[in-house]
Amino acid sequence: FQGSCFLPNVREASGSRKGLVWLQQKLIDDVLKCKSITIDSVDQGIELIRARICSAEVLIVIDDLDSAMPLEFLEGPFVLGSTVIITTRCEDLLDTIKVDAKYKVNELSDAESRLLFCQHAFGGDTRMSNTFIKLSKEILEHARGLPLALKVCGSALLNKSEEGWRWFIDRMRRDTIVDVENILLISFDSLKFFDPMLQDIFLDIACFFVGREKEEVVKIMDTCYKFPNHNIDILKKRSLLTIDNGNSLGMHDLLRDMGRKIACNNSPMEHGEHSRLWLSQVIYNVLKKEKVISIYI
Repeated sequence: FQGSCFLPNVREASGSRKGLVWLQQKLIDDVLKCKSITIDSVDQGIELIRARICSAEVLIVIDDLDSAMPLEFLEGPFVLGSTVIITTRCEDLLDTIKVDAKYKVNELSDAESRLLFCQHAFGGDTRMSNTFIKLSKEILEHARGLPLALKVCGSALLNKSEEGWRWFIDRMRRDTIVDVENILLISFDSLKFFDPMLQDIFLDIACFFVGREKEEVVKIMDTCYKFPNHNIDILKKRSLLTIDNGNSLGMHDLLRDMGRKIACNNSPMEHGEHSRLWLSQVIYNVLKKEKVISIYI
């Protein structure tokens, strides 16, 4: 390939024209290896992609697509030999856009699950006592081969004592684990035993700051939290967020959705009861009705 690009979290980024411009800019920057081209509008991005990229043999990965709309702004008549890989939760979408081949990603095998979990829970060290081997088995059974759950659970247990492991497992036993979100919620709950402030910072990032540069977020958070840079690094080490090569904060969509659900305070339709508001129309409606309790900006 003459160029390649990975476009993350397309479902969220494509929700606004600003997000679409960001995706187009990343596509051009990554494929052309050039930072001197600046896109000011979606229409300009379409023209540049067709003029500068569609003539090259490229590999593009579009992550978490939920509608065909963003493809109108990112794809063109790429030359023969180019490959576009799409990840999605919507199988029907793949039929709509008529992809050449479909593949279902299966859960990890027992051996793969154990390896991934150990990488995060023990820093890759496979030498474990019989006690931790036994405790690990129970966590692996709950994670059911889901990579995100294995990474988050393992990171939450890194350097923890046997008692800490047993607390984590007891929490899993007491609640019926029906999906990966509930497993992730246990890791979120465990943050309060380390530092309750981490929960607030996680929720702020999930609601407001996904895709924003770390330096910018730290400056904002410095007005209401102590040591935000250090705390963001802790969340990264626990696999609750990521920081890409451009120093932008990222978060798996399941973690982001979980955080936003928590911010709704079990009252999804009562916006005035939410701890955080992130949609402009919702903010307007709440302020207009004077139902707001507290807003984090």
